[in-house]
Amino acid sequence: MNADEPIHDDPADTLAALERAKHEAIARCHDRTATRLAAELKRAAKAARRLDPYVWALHTLMNHAKDLLDPEPGREAAIELIAILESEELARQIQPDIDSAEYESLVSQVSSCAYDGLGHATASARGYNSEGVHDTIAEGIQVCRRTGKLECIHCFREYASDVFRASDDLEMALHHARHVAVNGNQREGFDRRWAGASEEAGILIIAGRIDAAEAAALRSLDLAESYHNPISARLLTHQLLETIRLLNGRDEPSPSGQVAGDETTTDFPPADEWPKLHLRQTMISALRSCLVGEPAAAISLLTTWDRRLTDRQCRVEWFEVRLRLIAAYLLAGDQERVAGLARQLESKARESRDWLTLRRLSRLLDPKIPVSPIAPAGPLTIGSATDLAPAVIATDEPAATAAPESPTPTPTPLGEALDALTAALEQEQDDPDVRSRSLNALLGFGPDVATHPEDVARMLHFARFICDDPAVASRVWDWAEAIASPFPREAVVLNLLAALGHSLRIDDDSSVADRIDAERIEQLFRHSLDLDPNHTRNYGRAAIYYRQAGQLSEAERCLARWLRLDRSNPHASLWLAEIYERSDRSRDALAVLDMALRAGTDAPEVAWQAALLAHSLEQNEVLLTYLDQFEKVAPGGTWSHYYRASGLLRLGRAVDAIAALVEEERRIEGGVLHVLILRACALSLLGRLEDFRNQLTEVMAVRLAGVDYLTHSGLVNLFSRLWDAAKVLPEEDSLRGVLVNRLLATGLAPNELFDGPRRANPTAEGLNFYGVVVVQPLDERWRDFDGCLAGEEEWTGYRIPWGVLASDEAEASRIALHWQAPCYPLEASLESVELRDEGYTDHPGMVWQGMRSSLPASE
Repeated sequence: MNADEPIHDDPADTLAALERAKHEAIARCHDRTATRLAAELKRAAKAARRLDPYVWALHTLMNHAKDLLDPEPGREAAIELIAILESEELARQIQPDIDSAEYESLVSQVSSCAYDGLGHATASARGYNSEGVHDTIAEGIQVCRRTGKLECIHCFREYASDVFRASDDLEMALHHARHVAVNGNQREGFDRRWAGASEEAGILIIAGRIDAAEAAALRSLDLAESYHNPISARLLTHQLLETIRLLNGRDEPSPSGQVAGDETTTDFPPADEWPKLHLRQTMISALRSCLVGEPAAAISLLTTWDRRLTDRQCRVEWFEVRLRLIAAYLLAGDQERVAGLARQLESKARESRDWLTLRRLSRLLDPKIPVSPIAPAGPLTIGSATDLAPAVIATDEPAATAAPESPTPTPTPLGEALDALTAALEQEQDDPDVRSRSLNALLGFGPDVATHPEDVARMLHFARFICDDPAVASRVWDWAEAIASPFPREAVVLNLLAALGHSLRIDDDSSVADRIDAERIEQLFRHSLDLDPNHTRNYGRAAIYYRQAGQLSEAERCLARWLRLDRSNPHASLWLAEIYERSDRSRDALAVLDMALRAGTDAPEVAWQAALLAHSLEQNEVLLTYLDQFEKVAPGGTWSHYYRASGLLRLGRAVDAIAALVEEERRIEGGVLHVLILRACALSLLGRLEDFRNQLTEVMAVRLAGVDYLTHSGLVNLFSRLWDAAKVLPEEDSLRGVLVNRLLATGLAPNELFDGPRRANPTAEGLNFYGVVVVQPLDERWRDFDGCLAGEEEWTGYRIPWGVLASDEAEASRIALHWQAPCYPLEASLESVELRDEGYTDHPGMVWQGMRSSLPASE
């Protein structure tokens, strides 16, 4: 605090004053002062034994470390924050008397931020594509879902954009940035759209697409006022625009020391208050110097920052500064200095697996490519502002493809012998004698004759597929290590050796399982990828290993790189999409499948999976496109016209939906419930009331216990749509009552079914939300009961949760049993009533019916 500020005797006053001063400093973009005040607040909160200000002080120390270009204190703050939020015992060491509800509220508010902060601090020091970073994204998203802060997922999308940028996948980086720019305002007071648009502009600058970057930057400027700190957003956006206009040949900087259009501040923060802003301003000055033919001035500016960032271990910012410093030396004609700087950068970038930095460096050092002061990843393109969403980011390099194991057709010492083995195997691949003879022939080629790495790679590849006898596994492994040992820097050889070792290990009867541990296999895979970061199949084999080993974050990293190098590969896109779906990233899964399709894959599985994801995400226009593509490569299959009809209905095209259902019904064999329900929905949309009633009657006649061709979630979705379609029926219609009873009895009732009855009750204050679990006994009538679903025929009872708004437990119990009564003829009983939340002013009544589960026979 300032010396002229009053001293507060009351600890609460002191904490409040520090908190207020900290926020004022943040609002002025005085990050150094805000951090100092946060450290003071942390000490005062600990002395006063108050957890809330202690936690928020750590939050500030964590968040603003990156603006101070000092990641280590931010990482330390994040680690302490996570520890406190995951251990109430640790929290009580700071505040012994903290209320449990208050602690849980802090956990809910801050946990996702803590993981985000830890990820950024770690990545800033080590690189965004370094080991474990993909795992941090998945973990952070899970924390957001666990704590209910779904809007914070956008923070991890921003983080993912940085990760994909470092991994040289600018298209996926743009996917994440644009998603935030469009969808980042899910909650009032939490608007990340500016961050997404600003990130998009930065990516486009690196890609060399300058006019497109300007359009994105102008959009971000329009969004600056919605950001939680408008001044910082405007300052950063004007720096982007100044860079873009310099590259466009328009030297139009914002007035020195002033932010255009901002009447609340006339000065940039002092350089030491916001070092990251000062760094960006220095890079603009260096760019201007290079463009006016004064690279020496740029070298002087950038060298100072190069050393400072090295000392602070800010690797990500250092990569950018070092690239621009090398560009300045090249423009100055100092090739001798360039060589040493480039070697050091290459070494650090490989260590961080920052493939984008390596590609930008490669372009800088290519004498055929004109040097640009910003070291872009592709040629600078100006005059294409309308082209904002290309299929692939343009570069001046040929598209990466799946490189053959033998990149050149030059003869090798064992080439003819191995060709003969290949021919024999192709003719009699299922003959065990042929496989045995081929393996023995391979084992006869020892290190004395296997002197060429391509021959060794081919033999290791063959051995993996023909060694199916565990008894000889140990001999095969000894032979493989012997022929591979002369080639310690051949990436393909090491990769195939790792793949062979893994296949030998996983056989339960293998005699080498205890000789080759997972660490050895992993070391071989990692070394092979470090030796050659652009070999597609190496990444594919490593991804298979990590996927089978359950190391999904490493599998994700390898698959993402594999797909970047070979966009159309169906295996890479499907497996990466599967990992994304496992971690609740369905939109990202769809993005990689879409990229594969646009890159030319004709695998029907890719188009089909993309269609299923588009359907689940209700992206109906692209759903139809994916189904068209699927029909081209796999015509005549079932279900495709059902999903087509579903998408058409969502688009309001009922007549086209009915036509699609006619085709689906022509193709299917067996159950047609899904067709009947969607047809009913189409008839409702068309206002054909009598036809709808007839179709609904037909649906009600279907015995659901015989419907084993639809998943439970599929039934829930279909009956929810049917309930919505039934709104055309009058309230008193008997058929509507039949539908209500069927939905309740099957446990498929949508939440909307309860809205009308609940809102018919008068509004009341002081309501609580209860979770009520009801136990329903069953008897011999159950098997033939209308409420029995497929797979439930042998149930002797079930347990089902209900969500109720009521004044007290007694009322909640009464409401739950009232709604359970029509679900089966036998009387149900209460198992538990749990208070979930309180203090509502609303209509009392039933809110939702949960998913039921079978009672064990003993109950």
